[in-house]
Amino acid sequence: MSRIFWTGGAVFLALGAVAAVAAVGPTVIYSNIASSPTSDVPGLTGVKFRPGTASQFDRPYRSLSGQYWAFTALTTLPDAENEVLVVGSGTTGTVIVREGTQAPWAATGELVGLIRRNLGINDSGQLAFGTNLGGAAPTAKDEHVVFWDGTTFTLAATEGGAVPGVPGELFGSTLDSVGLTNAGAVAFRAPFTVGNLPTTQDDFLFRGTTAVAQSGVSIPTGQASGGTEAWENFAAERFYTDAAGVNWFAAGDLTGPTTSDYIVAYNNHVVIQEGTTLPGLSAAVSSITESLMTPNGDWWARGSNAGGQDWVVRNGVLLAKTGDPVPGGLPGETMSDALYTPTFFAMASNANGDFVYGATTSNPDPEFDAVLILNNASVLLRQGDPVDVDGNGLFDDNAYIDIFNNEDSFLTDDGWYYFVADLRNAASDSIGQAFLRVAIPEPTTLGLLLAGLLGLRRR
Repeated sequence: MSRIFWTGGAVFLALGAVAAVAAVGPTVIYSNIASSPTSDVPGLTGVKFRPGTASQFDRPYRSLSGQYWAFTALTTLPDAENEVLVVGSGTTGTVIVREGTQAPWAATGELVGLIRRNLGINDSGQLAFGTNLGGAAPTAKDEHVVFWDGTTFTLAATEGGAVPGVPGELFGSTLDSVGLTNAGAVAFRAPFTVGNLPTTQDDFLFRGTTAVAQSGVSIPTGQASGGTEAWENFAAERFYTDAAGVNWFAAGDLTGPTTSDYIVAYNNHVVIQEGTTLPGLSAAVSSITESLMTPNGDWWARGSNAGGQDWVVRNGVLLAKTGDPVPGGLPGETMSDALYTPTFFAMASNANGDFVYGATTSNPDPEFDAVLILNNASVLLRQGDPVDVDGNGLFDDNAYIDIFNNEDSFLTDDGWYYFVADLRNAASDSIGQAFLRVAIPEPTTLGLLLAGLLGLRRR
């Protein structure tokens, strides 16, 4: 006798009394489950990814096509040398930089420090990242933005270095929001430069050697009520460039009233502004919780209204808000902030038009109340779905999704959704954190037949 299983976005057909279900769903690439080989840090014999949750694996980033990806993670090495930067493709990665070791691009005795969150990686496998050096590095020149061409490390910008196009001005103690184009141009935020500029004009956004915006000078178009305020500052880790090096996206404050000064801008044009009302919503924006741009140029934002309603927007289109039905969800299930105040927690898309966003729902069971929605049409994954830890193709590891980590995901052009999540066992005990991937389900004759029989909604 056959049995049909539905979990998240995957359909499984089991025959007879088969004990385990074929794993069409999420498979672990790396984890910090000590008993699993997936916890071994690639290239560091005997070193494991550090146990626990709470960002042991940080946000992953992809190249335009998704052929290459990168993330930072913590390991079981001593604290002064436990962070690693992993670059990979598919399901295989390697450590290229480790905290507390000699910085390959710097003077002898200058050590790699903590690595900034945002990373840039392109379709040639080249990488850009920011770090604050330790060891013998002079404190006046220890903030670095680094470019790696796959073999050699070079400095793209350094604290104390000259600001391009501004004679006498030097980069200050913060360099972050690093990105990279397919042509190898490194993008970054450079606030608090030092020199002759007034403090109202010393924040910059750079792509390569070109400043795309400067505080106190650049005036975003599209401001509410025809405003002409200049940028006052740019938010940390909120500046992005696309892989083509054509479009950029940033968040920050204008010089105007604090009730309407926070904006997100696409190519210096305001697309969302605090205090204004988005199409499809009934109250003004009170906060913008997160904003980002993917390498193909899609921009995203999520936030809240003055009335407490949460929302998520992609390329100016409202996708969902608190109280909306969950596409492909359970009967009567809606987007809800009852257990998670922001409601929405993840945003990802690829160049093919596919997209995924995450939301918490009205499901009364807190073990199953978070979902990932694919193309606003179906549930791709749900909290509580089983996970294949050992890669044997079976859900036989007593491992389930516990918490989807905020924004820690990306979607590739060949149909893979990569994400970071906390895991639990069947007894609801936490077992660690993992970097996983799952294929976007495509319609097939069998899939359409099963979906029709079960009344399931498919893409």
